[in-house]
Amino acid sequence: MLPVVIGLSLAMTGCSSDLQVAPEAYRGPALSQETLNKSYLVVAETPGAGWAIEIDATRKSADGTDVYLTLRRPNPVGAYAADPVEQRVLTRVSTERPLRLFARVANYGSDDEQVYKRVR
Repeated sequence: MLPVVIGLSLAMTGCSSDLQVAPEAYRGPALSQETLNKSYLVVAETPGAGWAIEIDATRKSADGTDVYLTLRRPNPVGAYAADPVEQRVLTRVSTERPLRLFARVANYGSDDEQVYKRVR
């Protein structure tokens, strides 16, 4: 496994109120959550280098806080190591509230509006 890449996300409350969630479960690279200094970290295990993870929006709900993520596939022009890579992105979501993750996978450079799926 390649070294851990740590990113910081401001976990902004997104401007878009029309986030769409599909009923089926998320089936992309593995996602999990950890804690750091009373905030949640989202951990993505991508199949190789070149992938990117972005927090698109954060929403408070009756059940806790929902975080919406996009994982982007690598640029197809590049050459990347095929070794699994673990990426971590820090949210500003307090561990005092439950966290629910919703994610989607997009191609490099794509602005397609794909729906999010619940990470189980």
